[in-house]
Amino acid sequence: MKDASTRLKDFKIGCFHGKINPEDGSIEAKLRNELYLIGMLKIAVTRSESIDIRLVAYELPLQTGKLRGRCIDLLGYDQNKVPWIIELKKADSNEKLNQVIEQVLEYADLFRGVRNSIEHEIQKKYHWNEYRFSENTQKMILAHRSFFQNTWPKNHETLGIYCCSFSHTLAENSLLEKFGSKGFVRLKIENR
Repeated sequence: MKDASTRLKDFKIGCFHGKINPEDGSIEAKLRNELYLIGMLKIAVTRSESIDIRLVAYELPLQTGKLRGRCIDLLGYDQNKVPWIIELKKADSNEKLNQVIEQVLEYADLFRGVRNSIEHEIQKKYHWNEYRFSENTQKMILAHRSFFQNTWPKNHETLGIYCCSFSHTLAENSLLEKFGSKGFVRLKIENR
């Protein structure tokens, strides 16, 4: 098999690919797919300020030539057309927060190289020729709040990564029962 290289087309924008309902019991995969189906995330920055993110892709592939290359869990854009790279982690993930931060930063770096191609695919898939991303790219780690306990990085703000948890829910599997019918999932930013 050849080495992985940067993907230039077929980013799976606006469609389902792979298993819609993973049977392997992966809470993270099921949650990712169901969040994508809902289509909108709302970050509660303060009681009066929020950021709405329209989701346009899940498991967005960034490489070719590998069976399982680098993929962004969720990709969306906000009301200012700023792209959002969202890495989803389950509460009991074996990964440490600093590892996830490195992963998100790597995805952001890879995204810079394919940004124009992704933008072009959004234009084509949604019949929206005028669509253009804004200059910046935002990054988010989305996990149950227990994932962030006792591992808060001191430099997350300087790295420009939002660390968000699900608001008003005790477990990942109850999240969609509670919020799915409203058309968006409300998140909150963890401040420490």
